[in-house]
Parts: sequence; C-alpha cells; structure tokens
Amino acid sequence: MRQSGILVDLNEDGGYIELRQDDSYKYYNFRFEEQKEADVHENRTLFLSKQDGKYGFVDKDGNVVVDYQYDDATEQNSFGFAGIKKDGVWGSIDRTGAVVQEPTYNLDDYLQIDFIGRWHYGKDINMNYYRLD
Repeated sequence: MRQSGILVDLNEDGGYIELRQDDSYKYYNFRFEEQKEADVHENRTLFLSKQDGKYGFVDKDGNVVVDYQYDDATEQNSFGFAGIKKDGVWGSIDRTGAVVQEPTYNLDDYLQIDFIGRWHYGKDINMNYYRLD
C-alpha cells in the first residue's frame, strides 16, 4: 500500500509511522494499516479533532474537551501540552485542555511548533531548545 504526506515521526519502538496528510495527522503500522491515535498514544488525554474548519480536542471516547475554536493546533506532546493557533498567533493548552499560554506568539517562520507550558520550540530545530518570548 502506498501513502503520501509529510513524515512527522517514524517510531520504531512504537511500531508506527505518523504522517501529516492535508490538514490532519494519520498513523500507520509498518504494513501501512491505519491506526487510531488513541491506540498509538495510550497515555494521551487529548486528541486533535477538526470540525467545520476549526480545531478542538476530544478525549479518547470522542467527547469534546476543548471547543472547535482554533485555526490550527498541534497534537498533544509527550509533556502533555498542545499548541493552539488563533488569529495568526500561537499559544498552548495543558493535558486537561486549560489554556496555559494565550495565543500571542507569531511562529510563522518556525519549522516545528511545540510547547512545554508557556515555552515554545526554538526557530532552528537543529539546536533543540525551547524559548519564552
């Protein structure tokens, strides 16, 4: 089976490939059988969801935790945070869906959007640092 998209993660330990396809994330095992995000990331509390052109977050049962109000968003990371974009600027939420950083950062030139609380990933992803503007 053939898939296309932007490779986000090739996780040998977890046995999956994560692709960004159009405006959503998809997971596949190494036989390219689609997997559910909740099965691949059993420890996550929030799962990115899109409805009517807006992003929000649901729990593992599909119940809405964060309303569909964001222009873009990232999946919850291993630290329990997710990036949220509204009106052209980024902020973050925690593992419960509470806003930790109101959207204030313009990160248009950044290759990767990732947050730990109020700290966002640096512009040069080869440097591996988080910064607070």
